[in-house]
Amino acid sequence: MDLLQHKGYRLLVTIDEVTNSQSMREFTAAFQILVRQEAPIFLLMTGLYENISDLQNEDSLTFFISST
Repeated sequence: MDLLQHKGYRLLVTIDEVTNSQSMREFTAAFQILVRQEAPIFLLMTGLYENISDLQNEDSLTFFISST
């Protein structure tokens, strides 16, 4: 991420069919840390409403509700 930021690049991560799985929770926790560090990373997720809602309402991942 430091190299991307230094070169002026940005990273877009796309995930299709989001579910509230262990690996997804781990990824979003890491993503949250990168966002707080102002890393040039962006996330686009698609999936069924109930799956996205489950992920948003996970106790440790509520930052999704207020994220842009």
